Amino acid sequence: MVKKNHHKGTFLEVQWHSKLMHWYRWQSLKIPGFNTLARMVMSLKYHTKSFSVNRSNIHALTSAHQLIFGLSSFRSGSTFLADLLAKNLPFAQVEHESNINDYWSYMNVLQEKQLAMHYFNSYRKYELLNRLDVDKQVYIEMSPYLVLHTAALKKAFPNAILFHLVRDGRAVVRSMMAREIMGEKDPMTPLMQPPKTDPYSLKWDKMSRFQKVCWKWQYENKELRQQNLPLIHLELLLNDYHYFKTQVLDLLKIDIPYQNWEKARKNAQHASPRQLLPHWTKWDKKHLVQFEEICGEEMNKLSYPTINKAPIQYV
Repeated sequence: MVKKNHHKGTFLEVQWHSKLMHWYRWQSLKIPGFNTLARMVMSLKYHTKSFSVNRSNIHALTSAHQLIFGLSSFRSGSTFLADLLAKNLPFAQVEHESNINDYWSYMNVLQEKQLAMHYFNSYRKYELLNRLDVDKQVYIEMSPYLVLHTAALKKAFPNAILFHLVRDGRAVVRSMMAREIMGEKDPMTPLMQPPKTDPYSLKWDKMSRFQKVCWKWQYENKELRQQNLPLIHLELLLNDYHYFKTQVLDLLKIDIPYQNWEKARKNAQHASPRQLLPHWTKWDKKHLVQFEEICGEEMNKLSYPTINKAPIQYV
């Protein structure tokens, strides 16, 4: 569903849980007990989740629809791309962060990867079918909360198109810092811990919030990269229509004219209203060194430059 909102143009309907967090994150006061209550609600909803779709219809329904999943770390352009697709594809059902239970499942799967398959086989794939619009030909879902569920997604929907949307880690870390992700107002912060096998697990309690946000970017993108999905760079998607056409439109087997893409990128309005960190070119040595130590290897594997070089270019 699309609607007019405070951004320019027509955008996806924002889920109620996202609206609540958007509102809270920009308040100057911290509400006592809010995080605890939010975790209780999410936990209760997760553990009492249900669906009403007939399981016997799953093959027929998925065969009649093209399923597409865009997977990315937070603040990597998933909202922009979902908005663009929703506005230009009347035959497609486009959703963004559509299921609040994915939040809790993300934390579970972070510690035990095998739980992703259980989540999909027992609930998530049927819940999706319960939301599926039978009048649409294509279902597109963008979500940062399914990055650790990629293998389960592949097995649940073997004919689906999946892709990895990535953004320069320096920009993502700065944006996540501004949005209270893994901060005091993030209800999930106390639950966020690296897996015990991760090299940062024993260091976690002594790491700063900046270091933890860096870890989150590199961990999620490493998990996605290892799934060998088509890789789409946000910076190139926004600045080069040829790249957008060959890497996105051709992959998804859809068409969006140049003028529509140009209008959307000029009107993109999902920036953080305030920043805690300056642009990465003005970071102090401490932040630069910490970022390079944690994210440098993954930046290189994703074709991003080292911290003292310019953004990537598409040839």
